[in-house]
Amino acid sequence: MAKTRFQATGGNSKAPFTLKVHRGDGMALLAMNWRNGMPPRNFVGFSIEFREPGSDEFWPVLNSLGFPGQRKTFTDPPIESTKAPIQKFRWVHFPGNAEKKGEFTYRVTPCFMDEQGTLSRGQPQTAALALMRDTIPGKLNVAFTRGFVSSQAFVRKFAPDAKLSTLLPDDNKKGLQFKPTHKNAAKAHAWMGFEGRSAICELLDQAIKKKAQVRAIAYDLNLPEIVTRLEKLETRLKVIIDDSTDQRRRRLQRASRPRASGRAPARRTWCASTWPTCSTTNRSRCAGRASTKCSTARRISPGGASTCSRTTPSS
Repeated sequence: MAKTRFQATGGNSKAPFTLKVHRGDGMALLAMNWRNGMPPRNFVGFSIEFREPGSDEFWPVLNSLGFPGQRKTFTDPPIESTKAPIQKFRWVHFPGNAEKKGEFTYRVTPCFMDEQGTLSRGQPQTAALALMRDTIPGKLNVAFTRGFVSSQAFVRKFAPDAKLSTLLPDDNKKGLQFKPTHKNAAKAHAWMGFEGRSAICELLDQAIKKKAQVRAIAYDLNLPEIVTRLEKLETRLKVIIDDSTDQRRRRLQRASRPRASGRAPARRTWCASTWPTCSTTNRSRCAGRASTKCSTARRISPGGASTCSRTTPSS
């Protein structure tokens, strides 16, 4: 079984298909290819099972699709893929305990059905891969969110009624004012935000504690748990942020929010420009004021982008 840090390959030469497991951020992509020509007509899919690190038991991946009579309504529980095979040649698996240390083992088996509807199995492929948190341990970690609200795992856990309005705002422009009412909102948001969310929050918490300087580039800045942490950094924070009309309005909303300390500290505003310098002639947009004139500029990237800053009393 050939294996690297990012890919494992099944080694059963007798199986009629090949298997490769690709490591993602707390997830695994399973890719199957039929060895010779097309699968036979009685081939009906793959059963997929996994074993967590340190365990001896295989658990079947669940399938929301089944044969006639297996699932009658959307709210019926999903079916084990050993009984309702996955009818795809690829599958993305999101283990519930993805951060467990050690290797996750996957067993994929081709399934066949006779004219009487009886399932049989062929030769399986098995591959094992560690779904570790760090991309390159001790050197680099690329973190992603897991916002797959259309995935079977998410729907099964948090939205069996397919309604998301208790978890997410119907209008993302109202993100800072939205209050989730879902009983498992904290778990659902942690599932969707996954390591991208947790890594940012952990980094900001450390910066607040150690009084560190922080530099950030942001597009949609409408998550309260991120904004409140950024606010605590005060003048130790510099941000390059998208300055579309919607973003300018949100920045003004954040700036006008009451402070817990009861006082209005100085507010540092930042803007990004595509011109080599930010001067009184290009009228860069600062803090939502399209006509603000900026007289101080500093080149920050080889591409010519620059930022300007000024400190003004909060209104």
